[in-house]
Amino acid sequence: SSQALLELITNYCQTNQVVLREFPEATITEQEKLSVETNLFTVQGNFSTLINLIYQLEQKSKLGKVASVHYQLKKDLKSKDMVLTATTYIQNVKKKENEK
Repeated sequence: SSQALLELITNYCQTNQVVLREFPEATITEQEKLSVETNLFTVQGNFSTLINLIYQLEQKSKLGKVASVHYQLKKDLKSKDMVLTATTYIQNVKKKENEK
């Protein structure tokens, strides 16, 4: 669920000097007998901590499948420092209830 995912990411951020930049509401796509919930989030940190978060999500948690990760290095306009972000898509595919 989105709440469990948010809790895991928040806890990770607090203990690993990672910043949660975005966590928009999940999108749900309905198909014939399936419902696909997609969660998107963007975190900022150093490469090893971001990679470790993705590893935790893929290997340790059962909160969904990591569908995509986009790393981006860009200059922070306020601090003038280079910052690394990882935008990650996690999907859960569920069978719809009440199907015959």
